[in-house]
Amino acid sequence: MDNRLPATICIVDPILSSVRTPQQERFLLLALAGIQFTHILDFMIMMPLGPEFIRVLNINTHQFGLLLSSYTFAAAVAGIFATYYVDRFERRQLLLSLYACFIIATLACGFAPNYLRFLLQELVRGHLAAFLDLWSKRLWLTPFHLSEGVRL
Repeated sequence: MDNRLPATICIVDPILSSVRTPQQERFLLLALAGIQFTHILDFMIMMPLGPEFIRVLNINTHQFGLLLSSYTFAAAVAGIFATYYVDRFERRQLLLSLYACFIIATLACGFAPNYLRFLLQELVRGHLAAFLDLWSKRLWLTPFHLSEGVRL
């Protein structure tokens, strides 16, 4: 006896107050995967560009190490505090706002004229990345019931 839902049945999501078809579920998963991909790519691109950052910003390797670790430490601190605020805001709007701010902070890093401004922008990006990561994972798990599984 097959107890899986047919593909034409919509899933009612009481937390997000919407009805989702399987196509909308697929779009949501792809959108959240895209956000995670840009978030990870944004962090990972720093290391290969290290010699270029050292040359352009006229910094030493210790300062470059601080640039790399500032993003991670800011994300760790913000992630701890973000758990207290996860359910206080409307999810879709906050995710889009956080992603827009993350893109703006990334562009600001690209236009940073000196080491100090770049370091401060890295701290802002780390904070935004932690909130964005936590929020997208929260949205990732919310619409799906564990008993029915995810159909792609």
